Amino acid sequence: MNRDIPATLHRRKLGQEDRMTTGGAIGDLIRQFKSLPDSKKGEYSIMVGGMEYSPQEIEGLARELDV
Repeated sequence: MNRDIPATLHRRKLGQEDRMTTGGAIGDLIRQFKSLPDSKKGEYSIMVGGMEYSPQEIEGLARELDV
């Protein structure tokens, strides 16, 4: 995977449905995710095509893409 792949950042608060917050290159969305407070990261996921990445998987992608 490269940093320029289109993706969307989603937020799911407890008791609410999933909402897309923003779209863009996955590298930019990972940087945005990493800037969040640790207490909020569990509410977020990233979608690439039909694949959803959890907060733990996003951290792994950050290491893989060196973001």
